Amino acid sequence: MQSHLNPMSHLMNIDKLQNRKNKLVKALIASAASLIDISEEDVLNDTFYLASRESFTYAVLFDESLNSLPIHAQAIIHLKNKWKSWESTGIHAQDVSRWQRFTMEQTAIIHNIWTLVIPAKGSIHPLDGLFDATHRNMKAKMEMSDKVVTCIDAYCQQASDKDACYELVRQWHDRFDREVVKSIEISPLLKCIVPFAEKFNQFANVRSWRAFLNQQMTINAVKGPLQRQPMAANKPQIENNAPLQDEPGT
Repeated sequence: MQSHLNPMSHLMNIDKLQNRKNKLVKALIASAASLIDISEEDVLNDTFYLASRESFTYAVLFDESLNSLPIHAQAIIHLKNKWKSWESTGIHAQDVSRWQRFTMEQTAIIHNIWTLVIPAKGSIHPLDGLFDATHRNMKAKMEMSDKVVTCIDAYCQQASDKDACYELVRQWHDRFDREVVKSIEISPLLKCIVPFAEKFNQFANVRSWRAFLNQQMTINAVKGPLQRQPMAANKPQIENNAPLQDEPGT
């Protein structure tokens, strides 16, 4: 908005220099603004993903030349709708990760913008509360995934469904790239592993336990082929131990 090549920016500068009293300039600004279609995507980019005081949406929300026009009301509606969506449907995992990486300056700009639709009522801004709670939820689910993988790696290498479990973990991780955190739940099969993981993972790297586990795996590996041999091969010979009858006397 600060570019001198931007007609709207130029009109806004003139409006400011003339103390917002030039009706012709104000009419030109209103006419130009009416031709601009500000979408929810535009608003979200300018107020969250690429939040900046130099963005057009920021000017629409805060500059006196624009904040009394219909485009301002439209931007507010988009903000309210997005906030309702975050509260009810949830926040995408990627947006939570992005939130964690914002600088203090970016966070301050975002707070300033979103306070227009979600006023802060305490020491913690509602945005912080919602995103931080979602981050804790996401972190707990990722830690659960790590526990399951550790358990499978340590104890389930000979399990017949090992590969199926790994595939379920992979699918679960993929969901964090495209879904809201609230909707991402662990599969029933992996959920069954969690109690065992929480109980036994602490021993996975204990040397004596590892030696015992490896010994048991070796024994099971040896016993397996033996148990699959035909029963006839293992069936003992039945000897005829019945006493011989004496020949009849002559």
